[in-house]
Amino acid sequence: MVIDSTYEKKLIEIIHSSPMLVEVFELSRKTELTEYYIGAGCIAQTVWNYSLGNPLGYGIDDIDIIYFDTDLSYEKEDRIINKCKEVYCKLPIKVDEKNQARVHLWYKDKFGIDLKPYLSLEEAINSWPTTATLYNKTQEVEKNMAGIECYTVVGAAALV
Repeated sequence: MVIDSTYEKKLIEIIHSSPMLVEVFELSRKTELTEYYIGAGCIAQTVWNYSLGNPLGYGIDDIDIIYFDTDLSYEKEDRIINKCKEVYCKLPIKVDEKNQARVHLWYKDKFGIDLKPYLSLEEAINSWPTTATLYNKTQEVEKNMAGIECYTVVGAAALV
């Protein structure tokens, strides 16, 4: 679901107030990823921290970046992981990037549950237990982040 513009504007305002997330978005332009989501807990926790008056980075121990690449080879994913490590090496927290097209290949071994292959990033997001925590950006976004797009399963009103 593309989210309501009123809530989207508030969400973007909150993200802009987090130096760490702004840095992640800016650094993301240096990766090989063309379309991806920065999301899950780092977005929700930032919003909650903002609402509660906590430091915006409080309780955030990683940043999740997901992308979708139909090249399922380990070599391609490893190349992207290594590029992201290089790009995000100076951040004070871990950045975890995952190709959602490959999740079905390892999920059962890690969690004991069979998954069908996802057909898109949005299909993967729709299966997550966290439903209003997702943020999207493509490499075409300008430095001022004016082109940020938001995606959430239940709407930004549930988060903001």
